[in-house]
Amino acid sequence: MLILALAFTVLATRGINTPLKVLSHACHRLAQGNLTAPVKLNRGDEFGLLASSFETMRQNIHHSREVLEVLYEINKLINSEIDLQATFAGVASQLKRLLDFDRASVVLLDETKENFRTVALFGPGGERLGTGQSFPVAGSAMEWVFKQGRASIESDFSQGGQFWEDAILLGEGLKSGIRVPIYRGQEIIGTLNLNSRRPNAFSEADLEILTPIAEQMGITLERTRLFQAVERAKTEWESTFDAISDPLMVVRPDGKIARGNRALAQIAGVEVEKLTGIDHWLAFGAEHKAENCAVDAVLKIGQPVEWEINHREQNRVMMVSAFSIFDSSGNVVSVAVHSRDITEAKRAEASRLQTERLRALGELASGVAHDFNNALTGILGYTNILRYQVKEPAVLRDLEVIEKCAQDAAQIVRRMQAFYKVHAEAQMIPINLKQLLMDVLDLTRPRWKDRPEVEGISINIVLQFTEVPSIVLEKTIKSS
Repeated sequence: MLILALAFTVLATRGINTPLKVLSHACHRLAQGNLTAPVKLNRGDEFGLLASSFETMRQNIHHSREVLEVLYEINKLINSEIDLQATFAGVASQLKRLLDFDRASVVLLDETKENFRTVALFGPGGERLGTGQSFPVAGSAMEWVFKQGRASIESDFSQGGQFWEDAILLGEGLKSGIRVPIYRGQEIIGTLNLNSRRPNAFSEADLEILTPIAEQMGITLERTRLFQAVERAKTEWESTFDAISDPLMVVRPDGKIARGNRALAQIAGVEVEKLTGIDHWLAFGAEHKAENCAVDAVLKIGQPVEWEINHREQNRVMMVSAFSIFDSSGNVVSVAVHSRDITEAKRAEASRLQTERLRALGELASGVAHDFNNALTGILGYTNILRYQVKEPAVLRDLEVIEKCAQDAAQIVRRMQAFYKVHAEAQMIPINLKQLLMDVLDLTRPRWKDRPEVEGISINIVLQFTEVPSIVLEKTIKSS
């Protein structure tokens, strides 16, 4: 009897120890994070039920961990990629680890809320529901989700599709689908859609996985929208910058050019891309930085500065203006330098000043000529009187020379008066070109003959006239 009791005790102990060891090993694996090995114990008693509970717990923990891993990878993709299609392809690939689907897409409403378009696609459906195409909202799943404010799950398109796109998807061999709203703030802007070739492929449990992913997609879409807006603004700014006809550049605190436009590149004689990083003074043909650099002054005082520079290589005069660019804290971070070619303006100003000098000289010459004419009148008058009183031939010849010189002087005075006089009325008179040329030579004789002779240079002008007809010019007559 005692032996039977001992045998029974040994058998009972073995029956308990074996399942306890199995459960103990399973707990140890779970504690170490090993969720791949199943808990197997084929018993119909309490140990079997306990093992079944362990296995269910292992599966749930394994699934939860896989979901977290997928969400983590998706979050990394969303935060590291700007291109929406590339991001979505990675998201869909990760989702395939958790869900069985054949097609995934993201659709967005337009500003009017009357149409939507597919902005990202993974899988079939590129012909009739492809990216870039626009579709009406009316009667679509997008309309239902937008109005209801919640996800839509369709079990079988072949049992009478609820929305117009269901027929298109069914024609491509897809039979079920789930659409999850994508939000921007509190507003639905689109949906995350999964479709499967199997009916009844999606459940509420799948919705729990897709909802946080749709939220992340909303963040991605908003970031993409902002990035595209910044890119458009950048492109518009660069286009405007390059369209300015005057040289323009942004200079960093170290004196290097951060950005220059096409007009500056033409002045510097380089391509636009090669302006970045060079010393700003090189763009204007200077060999070295000026001792009192205006850009340094602007960086220091934060006030605009304007100055002129001469571009030696191109023989141009530039008016340069420098302005401070501030950051949000009010610190000067760079300098905008605008240059304007004032060469022609300088020449026009010099011409105007020359004209003013000639006008002043004309007024002065007019007064001098008047006084000179009075003196010549007296000389000619007394010369004529002397000619009647003197009978000696030698004296008469001298008087003729005096008279001739006085008449020549009077003629020169008349030419000067005609040259400098300001007139009001005009009439057409014939002009003898030969005589005009002679008058010009006589009037400019001190320039081309007398001055060079003082320096030992002899200039002789030989005139060979042919028959030149007179021309008619406008002659002005001063009004009284």
